[in-house]
Amino acid sequence: MSTSNNDEHKEKPPLSTNLKKIKEQRHLTVKELAGMAGVADSVMQGWLEGVSPQGEKGFEAIDRLATKLGLGFRELMLGKKEETRPVSIEQLFDEEEWFEDICKLKIVRLKRKRNGDED
Repeated sequence: MSTSNNDEHKEKPPLSTNLKKIKEQRHLTVKELAGMAGVADSVMQGWLEGVSPQGEKGFEAIDRLATKLGLGFRELMLGKKEETRPVSIEQLFDEEEWFEDICKLKIVRLKRKRNGDED
């Protein structure tokens, strides 16, 4: 087999595969992805074709893009979701009695704002 034949069958890096999938699923253009990452269109096109990000600025751009896409850095780069374990409130706080009297208590439920919602 010739070397060019081997190159044709070489597997693309996970970043390239993930970016292509996201681009298709979210109907994004190369220009839109590049804008989110803060890189030139040609750099984004390279990443889509399998070129790896270079240096600290390249990885910062990937991190910026991941954040704008609502993904973790590791998930975008490697296709592996960030593992999170549930934490109980007891693991985070110690209880302490601090009030002993008659009172009126109002509990307000906070709901996350949707994109585009103002106050």
